[in-house]
Amino acid sequence: MESIPVWKMYPDSISWLSAQKYLGSNAVPTEHDLIKLLNSGKIFLMKCTHTDLNNNGKTISTVIGTQSRDNCVGSGLSNFVWPRQLDRPHQASGAILFHDNNRSRSYRGNRWRQTKYSDIIEVPYWQILLQFLGED
Repeated sequence: MESIPVWKMYPDSISWLSAQKYLGSNAVPTEHDLIKLLNSGKIFLMKCTHTDLNNNGKTISTVIGTQSRDNCVGSGLSNFVWPRQLDRPHQASGAILFHDNNRSRSYRGNRWRQTKYSDIIEVPYWQILLQFLGED
């Protein structure tokens, strides 16, 4: 509610923000930029086809992804699992692991999911996220 006066001061900001969602037809960053975002600690939306780490439970949905241990929901719990694959550098065209921080979704076991770069449908506002990442 406190931001309403700011939005009213800049009425063009909503149309600008809408235009930034994909900036043309570019709904997905490069694989390198996607991994950079996941590693950065940023938490962002990503629509993709994904499975658990054993390739079970294939689904298409929008997830809230990160690879930052500190930003994973439940990372402070004793049963939190850290996939060993994340201790190695990402291999191009390899599996992309991410922790789904969507609290409304319930997974049996842990929240780690995997996808392939070719199975990523969209990452809204990714160019803004990368811009702020560069300014941090």
